[in-house]
Amino acid sequence: MSKRRKNSNPSALPNERHNLFAEAEQQARTHRWIESEKARRDLGYDAIKDWYRKYWWTFCRERFIEHLLGQRFWTELDDDNFALIGQRFAKDDPLIAAIVDIFARGGENLDVIQYALANRLNLEEMAVRLELFDINAARLPPNVAVTETEFIDNIRSRRRRCGLIVDPDETTRRLLQEMLSAAKLAGVAVATVGEALDSAAKKRFDVFFVELNLPERLGIEVADALARRGIKTRVAAMSGQLADWREDDLRDCGFTDILPKPLDRAAVKEILDSLPNE
Repeated sequence: MSKRRKNSNPSALPNERHNLFAEAEQQARTHRWIESEKARRDLGYDAIKDWYRKYWWTFCRERFIEHLLGQRFWTELDDDNFALIGQRFAKDDPLIAAIVDIFARGGENLDVIQYALANRLNLEEMAVRLELFDINAARLPPNVAVTETEFIDNIRSRRRRCGLIVDPDETTRRLLQEMLSAAKLAGVAVATVGEALDSAAKKRFDVFFVELNLPERLGIEVADALARRGIKTRVAAMSGQLADWREDDLRDCGFTDILPKPLDRAAVKEILDSLPNE
């Protein structure tokens, strides 16, 4: 593929821009989570490679079409191609709609021509539009490392360490957010098991602080899901009613630390200080 072209008039481009490779990595990690849950074990880097093998080309094609139509600006694609279709043709152009539909279903240029012939459409007009959909321009090389170590190192080099707080209590969340920030970690706070599992599927966390008595479901589900995925990190159980729980049961579920409430700052600091610097 030729080198990406920059627009000579940057002010004509949208302020909101998206990174195609970062979006792909996010989808690959989500794929790994889903497939690992199905297999009831962490499939690791094999699941990452599986996503790129199965979906990378389709993913690039879909992003390229979004870029051409002006729906989302992708920084890896040519500036001059952004919203190009809307500059040349009406928004409701039926031939453009047909081409987008065929490409979205995995079709190629030949499929577009066959569609035009079958429906007795003007081939010349179709060809003019089809020329703008240079679908081969979307064939970007995947930005994924050859080995698992290289892939993980690549991700770590561009990420800030982060902790997930699972607790509906605002005071606890504020305290932990403050201590995470002091330890140079980002903090994400959620209130339910569902929100916690959804966050863990989309992002890697270095430490978890989980209230045991959550609305509707118990916090042990978070630790259990992480343990089944083979994630080895500090997962702290928090509760003001620890007498209701056996320590052995909590550790069997995957908790590495047990913190009574109100939280002891020294105990939280010990956990944060133990985390590796990346």
